[in-house]
Amino acid sequence: MPRHPRARFITVYGRKPVLELLAHPDLPVAKILLSRRARGEEIERIEALAEARGLELHRVAPAEVTRISRNRAQDQGVVADVHAPAMDDLASAADAGELPDHLLVLDGVTTPANVGLILRTATAAGFATVLPRAGCPEVGPRVIKASAGVAFTARVLRTPRALDAVHLLQRHGTVCLGLDGRADRNLYDGALPRPLAWVLGSETRGLSPAVRAAVDDRVRIPLAPGVESLNVAIAAGLAAFEVRRRESERA
Repeated sequence: MPRHPRARFITVYGRKPVLELLAHPDLPVAKILLSRRARGEEIERIEALAEARGLELHRVAPAEVTRISRNRAQDQGVVADVHAPAMDDLASAADAGELPDHLLVLDGVTTPANVGLILRTATAAGFATVLPRAGCPEVGPRVIKASAGVAFTARVLRTPRALDAVHLLQRHGTVCLGLDGRADRNLYDGALPRPLAWVLGSETRGLSPAVRAAVDDRVRIPLAPGVESLNVAIAAGLAAFEVRRRESERA
């Protein structure tokens, strides 16, 4: 399956985010677009930093900036493409035999801060994150900020929908376990398979009905009385590091 044309790029928009991006010389910026109407001290600094780094910079119509940023209200006439070598389409990775053994699949996780924290946690635990284009935010400035910059190097696999990801992973031999507070099975009981994908539901509704029906099994994190649920990013960390704990014990 051919890769999505922007599968390995992260789009950064807004004057301060792009300035912060340019302050890190190790981040591979592919190009910068500036609206022909964009003026001011920050724009001049962007132009100077881009020139000093020998980066490709284009003055374009405002509509072209918005076409790339998809956020007219916040792009401030500035958008940059950053090459993200660890980002890919899930289907392309599967076709190439490059599916990781450990994954987190997001099913309707809508808060950028949570997505950023999950990317950071997943990377720390050696997991890849499957990020659907439907129902989850793009890897934009707020996700990048919450990840403390890890989003640029995190293993992120894009897919149209979470349900598509579950079905594709199952076809390639990955067991998909949904984290669900109503499940009978306890996270800390029983064996965990490999390859394994933890499937994480939305902040308010949990797993979507179609994904809940599609996963191979559901697992809950045991909680003391008085606490109904955990933040999805915290749950992701507990599940990911439980896998790593068990693997370290077997080593």
